[in-house]
Amino acid sequence: MNRANIVCAAVAGCAALGVLMAAGSPSQPGAAAAQPAQPAANGTESGYSIGFDIGREVSANLKRDGVGADVESVVRGFSDALRGVKPAYSDEKMAQVLTELQAKIDDERNAKMMSSDPAFKASASAAAAMSKSFMEKFAEFEGVKPLDNGIYYLVKKTGTGDAVGNARAVVMNYQAFLSRREQVADKQGVEVAIGGMVPGAQAVLRKMRVGDRWYVAIPPEQAFGSRGLQPNIGPNEAVIVDVEVLEVKK
Repeated sequence: MNRANIVCAAVAGCAALGVLMAAGSPSQPGAAAAQPAQPAANGTESGYSIGFDIGREVSANLKRDGVGADVESVVRGFSDALRGVKPAYSDEKMAQVLTELQAKIDDERNAKMMSSDPAFKASASAAAAMSKSFMEKFAEFEGVKPLDNGIYYLVKKTGTGDAVGNARAVVMNYQAFLSRREQVADKQGVEVAIGGMVPGAQAVLRKMRVGDRWYVAIPPEQAFGSRGLQPNIGPNEAVIVDVEVLEVKK
């Protein structure tokens, strides 16, 4: 759900409706006199209307996904963001929480699909087999080294800058591919909060330093697992990343 789009839709929708109502139908002989224009909604009314529309949308999505979020905490977070006050938690912590929550929602949804949708189950099983085969072959390439949890990497360039370690974020270049050679991402000079990334990416980046460029193979269980990342990454897909660390953000 794109929250910014919800606000825009609410405002634009009301504005468009106002234009249509003001225009009315073309005047006809004998038609009743036009009614005086009503005053525009004041700041309190428009603010409440926007807030209610957003709240209704958020509530529907939370119920759909089975998320038992505390309402008062949701309201507090929304209010803090609007007022520009210091958040109760760090950006890294919030990114981590949201990533874990999304993973939980997706895993539960996909578990239901695995038991009720034969086509989805067949596709997921085929992808798992392909990913396993790819990881085994990648591990045999000359120069490839293992990390924990079945991750493998090949050093393409060794840097001499700051180590990433427990940094909050990094600025990096990266390209991501699937084992069937389909490219799913290409970002240059992008800043990313490490805590919001998949476990495999976090494990890799924390071992790197500025100037390093690694070619990394991440197994499905350390990437997007059985949930995938729609629309480009399906369930049980290994992810191959060409990543270069440009800067560390402490």
